Amino acid sequence: MANFSGMVSGGFIGIGLILSTGCGKTETASGEDAQQVSAAVPTAWSMTRGGPDLSGRISAVVPKNPTLKWTFDAEEMVSAEAAIAHDRVYVGNEYGVLFAIDNQTGKQVWRFTTEDAITAAPAVNEAALFLPSNDGNLYALDPDSGTGIWQYSTEDKISSSPVLVNDPESGDAWVLVNGYDGSTRCLDAATGNIVWEYETQDFINGSPAVVDGRYVVFGGCDAQLHVVNLADGSLVRMIPPDAQIINSIATRGAMAFCGNYANQALGFDIAEGKVTWVYQDRNLPFYSSPGVSEDSCHRPGFGNGGLEIPDRSPGRGIAHRI
Repeated sequence: MANFSGMVSGGFIGIGLILSTGCGKTETASGEDAQQVSAAVPTAWSMTRGGPDLSGRISAVVPKNPTLKWTFDAEEMVSAEAAIAHDRVYVGNEYGVLFAIDNQTGKQVWRFTTEDAITAAPAVNEAALFLPSNDGNLYALDPDSGTGIWQYSTEDKISSSPVLVNDPESGDAWVLVNGYDGSTRCLDAATGNIVWEYETQDFINGSPAVVDGRYVVFGGCDAQLHVVNLADGSLVRMIPPDAQIINSIATRGAMAFCGNYANQALGFDIAEGKVTWVYQDRNLPFYSSPGVSEDSCHRPGFGNGGLEIPDRSPGRGIAHRI
């Protein structure tokens, strides 16, 4: 399980990957092996949290003793994830500038300027890069040149990252994006035309997750976990978590995981429509998003400390501090 970490100091950014497997175990390859695998399979992190399930992980091989390869002066504060694709790193700053950086040299390839801060990661596929901005626009750009393809405007800032999916019937590329205006939108990736829109009763800060290729799942400031049909945006159910969910959830199978503003970390059974467990150990809200591994060891990287929460198998129902 590779967790993406951006190391920010002023306007400088370094990009790193941490490789681990299971609960607390570490797996590495020799320097020679890592170089061979890396050359054959370039590391990519093309959208927020590693993919549409928002699990917070990807498969990657890194050197046993990684060293800093380059730094890039992003000119102003970097407050969002980068995306890695096409052998480039795409990252934005607080002044609304997105940089495309050569992944091998750390040199700028191009830049694109929006009208407000970029506080969420772009998403990238073969045809386009989709950039959210606090100016209320989602921009589709050519990933090679930064040239604009289309632009979709909302009624408030877009502070969450877009997620790339496919139409479950035709296979056409879609873009899911949550807005601070309280709406989730599904857009045609090629044209920017709206496919469907789902409205909530309050702000949405986190990105939408895709579960089983059929459902869009996310939390919001209306203190609900929303489960929506991917095909048409119709509501399947809402599950109340006691307080606002102020960041992205993570999913695995039919389970969703998040923290909330009532100082709780929670597990949801999406299929059954209920909260299955609640963890709380202090009177501080959980601000950031969890990560989920394949063997159900959920390690939320919350702002007030990490947790290790094993799965619901018999004899494994204890939550531990790490």
